[in-house]
Amino acid sequence: MNRELLTPRLLLRPYRQADRARFVLILSDPVVNKFMGGASDVPFDNDRLFDRGLEIVAQGGEKHHEIWAVVGRQEPDLLIGHCELKQTETTVDGQLEIVYLLAPEYWRKGYGRELVSIMVDYAFTHAGCRELIATVDPGNESSIHLLSTCGFQFADRFRDEDGDMTDLYLLPAAEAASKSA
Repeated sequence: MNRELLTPRLLLRPYRQADRARFVLILSDPVVNKFMGGASDVPFDNDRLFDRGLEIVAQGGEKHHEIWAVVGRQEPDLLIGHCELKQTETTVDGQLEIVYLLAPEYWRKGYGRELVSIMVDYAFTHAGCRELIATVDPGNESSIHLLSTCGFQFADRFRDEDGDMTDLYLLPAAEAASKSA
């Protein structure tokens, strides 16, 4: 089970069944899912995605995959986002992919930076990660800016499994350590 992570304003905690409706609502928002692989504007699809996340956490497995509900510390029952650290088919040993999203009402208020920063810290200090990767749609300027602000650097542009252009950003542990020093 994932450990809880705290920032000044956020709590990253395991998902609860009570988070389902808000998760589906957030991911069904076309503004949110515009750049999210796997998300849909069809609530039923996102309901199944919620179940899949609970299944991954319950089963564990040989690949590293941690999933958190993101809530405000002042309102720990109100889901405001989602994040993951995971090994994928494309990550190599010591590498994890970071995934994050926030409800639009929490954009441009510093929550994204708080969220990514705590995930970076956790990945390098507790998850045995040597390098973080992030994949992002080249049109998602806000996410690209956030990643760059947190020390990630552009590494490559490629076509994903759906044929869409995707940018790859990297953050080695040494770079993260020098950013926080």
